Amino acid sequence: MTTMYETIEHALEIGAMYAGVDKKVFDGVKPETETIAWPHYKNIEVYNIKNSKGVDVKIGVGKFREGFDLWLIDPKTGYALRK
Repeated sequence: MTTMYETIEHALEIGAMYAGVDKKVFDGVKPETETIAWPHYKNIEVYNIKNSKGVDVKIGVGKFREGFDLWLIDPKTGYALRK
């Protein structure tokens, strides 16, 4: 089952944890809007950052029920995993 986060900030904090970086990595990063095609078409805000190994990663946040969901996106393939 998908986790629902109460705030965007909390979702990004967990996204930073998955990337192995401090949540401050999102400071000053402007999100881009992208469309995820699974399980249905949905617009999410995507943040392009570098993980703890210096590899480009994408962290997405979208509306989900009464809160937000978190997406981990492979920038090479576009494969998105909702966490």
